[in-house]
Amino acid sequence: MVQFLARPRSLGWRLGVALSCIALALMLRAIVVLSFGAYSPFAFQLPAVMIVTLLCGLRIGLLSVVFMLAGNAFLLPLVIAPQRFGEVLRESSSIVILGSLAANGVILVAIAAVFRRTVRELQTTRDSLARVAKDRETSLATLEALLAHAPLGTAFFDRAHRFVRVNETVARLNGISAEAHQGKTLAEIAPDYSDSVSQSVDRVFSTGEVISDVELAGETPAAPGVQRHWITGFFPVRDAQGAVILAGVAVVEITERKQVERDLALSVARLRDLAEAVPQMVWTADGGGRGDYYNARWGEYTGTPPCGLAGAEKEWDAFVHPEDHAAALDQWRQSLREGKTFAREYRLKAKDGTYQWFLCRAVPVRNAAGVVERWFGSCTDISDIMSARETLARSREDLEQLVARRTSELLEANQRLTAEIAEREHAEDQLRQAQ
Repeated sequence: MVQFLARPRSLGWRLGVALSCIALALMLRAIVVLSFGAYSPFAFQLPAVMIVTLLCGLRIGLLSVVFMLAGNAFLLPLVIAPQRFGEVLRESSSIVILGSLAANGVILVAIAAVFRRTVRELQTTRDSLARVAKDRETSLATLEALLAHAPLGTAFFDRAHRFVRVNETVARLNGISAEAHQGKTLAEIAPDYSDSVSQSVDRVFSTGEVISDVELAGETPAAPGVQRHWITGFFPVRDAQGAVILAGVAVVEITERKQVERDLALSVARLRDLAEAVPQMVWTADGGGRGDYYNARWGEYTGTPPCGLAGAEKEWDAFVHPEDHAAALDQWRQSLREGKTFAREYRLKAKDGTYQWFLCRAVPVRNAAGVVERWFGSCTDISDIMSARETLARSREDLEQLVARRTSELLEANQRLTAEIAEREHAEDQLRQAQ
């Protein structure tokens, strides 16, 4: 019934219902008057007006009162007493009856309109509540599924540190079913880290603040003898008045991450040990070429603490030989721009002020996207090689000079021999002529 009254209708439907109801009421009055001769003028009509208002609204209800008055004033006298039509209209009792009918009709229309509006508001409220209830059920179902199957562990505690609820992740972590947690304290289930958790739970209840990034470590009933690590966050659960009624905790296991961190730290330590053991100067720099590590060979050679030779360009002025500075720095800048391997020979200043030749190389290390994140470099002393090159160059020059001298001497000897042969031939010619 409520839904039927609250359902929206077209104007044509409402006018049709109003005319039909009023016409039916007038027809019933005429039949009763013709059959019995006496009839209450309000019977059938006022209920019809009320029904029209309930079904069609206030304006159509008022219009139905007008239809009803017109029917009683003009149509019914013609049907019931056509020979006395004029007299009936002039009778004071008829006017009073019509006025009373109009007043009662308007009152009933107002009452019915208020009732109809109330019914429609109730229906709207009920629909809204139904939608809210459905949304709430959907949200609760979603939350239930999230809590039950999310890899993130969640648990809720009361002020006595008793478990109120846990999801399956926490249940598997502790090796006890979720139902078995309810009503038990953390000290009863996992005493290794109960003190730390209890302190955070008390803090949430006392301050109502969120506590993030709390690391925990310990053994669990599910894996006794195995040290495990977690990162946790604590948060308050409040009632409608804002009072903290529960303390929630979100748990993510980081045991594998801790192991990776330990392995990485060990690898870095080994790499540093290796870098310190090699005779070359070894260094690293970030993606922009700013040096962040130099091994001990650097300080031993330059006599200064490790500095950004590979990254801070002002350091090039202090340690790179002036004759090599411009070309070496330009090539390093080009390697940074293009992400290509850097390799160049240049002289570096030692702590005694002398310069030695070094072969400096740097290779880029890229991430998965191909962006250069780091540079690994080394500087190898090649002074002996350069000395050998110079010695070889000098030997080559000496050899070339020796060959040139020998060639010159041979040319001179050849010229003398040629001259002697020519003189001998001339002497022989003269001797033959004298004979």
